[in-house]
Amino acid sequence: MNTKTINNLTYLLGYWKNDWIISPHKFHLAHPTAKSTHIIGQHLSSNWFEYNCKIEHTHTFIVLAVPPYVTSKDIQKKLNSGGNIPRINEYFIIRGDEIRKYSQGKYLRLKGRLNSDNQLNFSINPQRDATRISLTLPNFVLRVPAIN
Repeated sequence: MNTKTINNLTYLLGYWKNDWIISPHKFHLAHPTAKSTHIIGQHLSSNWFEYNCKIEHTHTFIVLAVPPYVTSKDIQKKLNSGGNIPRINEYFIIRGDEIRKYSQGKYLRLKGRLNSDNQLNFSINPQRDATRISLTLPNFVLRVPAIN
């Protein structure tokens, strides 16, 4: 099954860059069976998300589950103003010394901080400036209780 909603929730990706930035594109989701213990989400186009980053900095990402009518702008405004924030399903942090190990590869895989079984993955695109990389095509695997 490929959809943008599961259990009346959509999933969005955000990152910290002096303020929270929430991608306006919702993940396409797969929840293979009713007894499955994970949800898989992916962006289908590299145009949907591109994160240019300096290798030596620490980078923080969040995956949020929100009702379909909630927009990325709504969430971004709440997060940055200290208002009631939506439930963060998982967050991921990578330090510069860790990202440097991946900078020559093709993929970056981050482990969740709330549940280390959760994953957030990116394709890595090198930049002309060797101190920077571009992360695109995010996808995630989140462990969730089985739905009956």
